[in-house]
Amino acid sequence: MKSGDLLALLILAAILIWIFRPRGRSTSKETVPTPSIARPVTTTKISNSADTADVGPLTSSTSGGWILNPRSSFPLTIDSLDRQRAELFKGICEKKRYEGTEGLTHALLPLIARSNLRCREVDEYIQKFRPRYLSALQSLQQTSKEWQQAAERDRQDLLPELRESALRTLEVRPDCDLIALFECAPQDATFDDALLDRYGMETLQFYMRYAGDLTRVHVVPTGNVELRKSFEKLTEVGLAARGTDIPLHEVLGTLKLKDMAAMVSDLLPPKWSRKAQAIEYLIAVPDIIDRAGKVLAFRELFQIKALPATFAQIDLATLSASWRHAEAVAWLIARTYIGGAMYLRDLELDRVMKGRHVEMEWQQDHNPCPMCVQAATRQPSKKNRPKTPLHIGCRCWIHTDYDED
Repeated sequence: MKSGDLLALLILAAILIWIFRPRGRSTSKETVPTPSIARPVTTTKISNSADTADVGPLTSSTSGGWILNPRSSFPLTIDSLDRQRAELFKGICEKKRYEGTEGLTHALLPLIARSNLRCREVDEYIQKFRPRYLSALQSLQQTSKEWQQAAERDRQDLLPELRESALRTLEVRPDCDLIALFECAPQDATFDDALLDRYGMETLQFYMRYAGDLTRVHVVPTGNVELRKSFEKLTEVGLAARGTDIPLHEVLGTLKLKDMAAMVSDLLPPKWSRKAQAIEYLIAVPDIIDRAGKVLAFRELFQIKALPATFAQIDLATLSASWRHAEAVAWLIARTYIGGAMYLRDLELDRVMKGRHVEMEWQQDHNPCPMCVQAATRQPSKKNRPKTPLHIGCRCWIHTDYDED
């Protein structure tokens, strides 16, 4: 065996190790029958390939916008950015694509949310399939006797099931949060810009995890380092109160009745049956803060604050939905960018292994969409390698085995 051939085989082995690292997302509960020539693999993680395929430099489109990956099998075009920010976006794609779809999505999300950029291929998918999804959902609601007779709370319980059924009517279902993609696009993409400028995406994402209950006091021990740092960051920017800055009656509410009684046992307090009675008594004790300090570590206590009055017009539910949509867009860009690079890598391997006997077979998600199922009925070959991704956000790829001789 020639040294060059041995090196190529080692490269291929390393790639396959990366490919079979587990991860997956499902957009529907349906199980679609797969043709016998296709081998569904639920542990496939195509997004984590450490390939170095050159997808081409950022290129201006003749119809406006910027092509991120002009050499790719699935070029992506972004709009609403100047060259400087487009170059920044492209740089993130190149730097983070080796961290897989999840890593690249996380890196792209703040820029997408703040710049309000558009991806032309994602928009084209939404424009084509969103009306079909909404029409199917409306039809299911109209023909469901259970939906027609249900009260509002029961309809909220039924809606996820009907949404899934509506999604299953689509012949193309990218690997992303399709509900967010179709239902959560903001009316005004700029409504959160000032908020993002003030606090940043990472801080706000953490804030919104806990902003649903502003009365709760969170106990965060020193040993929980990352969580503690995040709460401390909220305190620094004014989105959380800490320790003695939290109203005393809410701090005392974190204690059990027996601990409350123990704090003032020397005062022979009455027997309490409810926390409210105990807290009312304790607040009247002159040295209660000193007493509480013996059983509580005030530095471990945090309470989320409401947004400042400057941002009172921002509804957190609307903001959360908007960011779900932005994350779905980021996920589609990331998966498609990486999938196109992998296809170029495979073409290069075909060139290096020219003359070798090769066996190919489809690898698909456990729930491929009808378009992908149909594609898998055609046996792939070295001379007729299917161009993947098949659609925006597609998970399909071709597993290739080369003989050593």
